Amino acid sequence: MRISDSIQIAWDSLRGQPLKASFMGLGVTIGVAFLLIIVGIVEGLGGYVENDLIGKLLIPNSIVVRTQLPQNRRPPSEEEKRAYARRTAMTTEEVKKLVEDLPRGAKWATENFTISPVRVPGEDTRKSSWVYIVSGQTQQMKSYEVSAGRLLSDIEIETGAPVVLIGADLAESLFPGRSAINRSVRLGNDTYEVVGVAAKQGSILGLSLDNFTLVSQASPASRLTGKPKEIQSLTVQMLSQDGLQDASDQVRTTFRQLRHQLPSEPDDFDISLNNDALVFVSKIKGYLTYAAIGLPAISILVGGIIILNIMLMVVLERTREVGVRKALGATQGNIVSQFLIEATLISLVGSTAGIIIGISGLFFIREASPLTTAAAPWWAFVLSIGVGAGTGIGAGVIPAIRAAKLQPVAALRQE
Repeated sequence: MRISDSIQIAWDSLRGQPLKASFMGLGVTIGVAFLLIIVGIVEGLGGYVENDLIGKLLIPNSIVVRTQLPQNRRPPSEEEKRAYARRTAMTTEEVKKLVEDLPRGAKWATENFTISPVRVPGEDTRKSSWVYIVSGQTQQMKSYEVSAGRLLSDIEIETGAPVVLIGADLAESLFPGRSAINRSVRLGNDTYEVVGVAAKQGSILGLSLDNFTLVSQASPASRLTGKPKEIQSLTVQMLSQDGLQDASDQVRTTFRQLRHQLPSEPDDFDISLNNDALVFVSKIKGYLTYAAIGLPAISILVGGIIILNIMLMVVLERTREVGVRKALGATQGNIVSQFLIEATLISLVGSTAGIIIGISGLFFIREASPLTTAAAPWWAFVLSIGVGAGTGIGAGVIPAIRAAKLQPVAALRQE
């Protein structure tokens, strides 16, 4: 018997019992849909963390030098708290000497952070804003773009010109319905001109990234932190990841020399590689992907058990049919192939339905959530089809062998 004949017989048999065939394929459908959706969500979470959480907060291919913990972190122990308290803050003079020894092609920027009210002179309008007090190439390294006006020029940042770049949300709050460009705002006791409004960056976990003011470290705004000569962080960016470790070693060596530290003394500063965060996220994403494959596998296994049980019932129901076919010359191989093909067809149809449901579910997730990159990779589709076919073959083996071993005479006597 040709394989095409076996497929046609199997298909006709399934069409004759649509309800039973649907129940057999339901477990596979749920498992495959679950697999695609979970893997797609993991991909979306990875993209969200890399592009939004880390991508918007951290500068790629960079190292960050600090002498104190960031303001949003607290020492985990009292001993570490005392150790940080003994450290000497990084100064603007130290930064000048550090950047002189940077490798060729490196970009650098310093940033002090505080929260301060921004006011419009002569009006009651005011709003608390994140204030980034910067030097170097912060705007280029963070890839700032403007929706109106321009970025601060290198000369304005170097000389401390009284100009600022503000976020879109802050601009809308201070100047609703009107342009913010060339208007004045007050930070502390000083007046600054708004020369640019940054393009919208969105939010992270409900926290707006567009409520900020960017101003030069050389301007009077440096006094807002209470320590105008101290620097909270120095960021050094390389052209690629390859030069990060060399840059880190160079900065460490220079900084230790500036502070006259002995070889036996530990660093009294911290150097972190921003790419470490991306590596960590990739590892977590990998673990989640394994879990995403394992959980739906339980559902697919249940689907296989359902197919196995129902196929065993089908063999009993079709005992007489098997006897007739064997009496007419069908071999055991013909009988085995027919039942295996039926089980495989059920699984493949279930897999196809699961793929359609999975794609539809991921489309809804992309539209209704921040996970705009939630999509199953190609290997998930290949795995779904392979697992579906494998489930059908595995679940159909025992019923197929049982049907093939039926004796023609005994099968023909079956009512």
